[in-house]
Amino acid sequence: MSGWSIPMDRFVKHGADKLDQACRKIVLTVYKGVIMDTPVDTGRARGAWTASTGSSPDMEPAGAMAQTFELDKSGRATVAAMQATVGEWVPLSGRAAFLANNLPYIDALNNGHSKQAPKHFVELNVIRAGAIAANVAVGGNGE
Repeated sequence: MSGWSIPMDRFVKHGADKLDQACRKIVLTVYKGVIMDTPVDTGRARGAWTASTGSSPDMEPAGAMAQTFELDKSGRATVAAMQATVGEWVPLSGRAAFLANNLPYIDALNNGHSKQAPKHFVELNVIRAGAIAANVAVGGNGE
């Protein structure tokens, strides 16, 4: 009798690794979209996004944070910091990934206060997660 066999533990490990990679790609793409779609005046709102894993980012009260956030008009530094955090994340570990912005006016920006970004830019990027997941499932890079 001819045939083949794969040890189940190796199959499960390979599947789990692939699923972790796919989840990470989806989250990286959605989070980058949120950051880059944040309207820019001074760069404070774009620079205020903070990623974390396991629990929501430790954030000071909004008034104090408004004075301390880095300005990041291009979004490059904020995206790089997010990628470093999410890049270490193991989705199947049971730890959640978070992206937060505690500026007092981030809700107003997301609700269309600025004409530089679409209304509900956060939600629009989350909705894109389904299309991103489909792209990743067929071997795409999530973009």
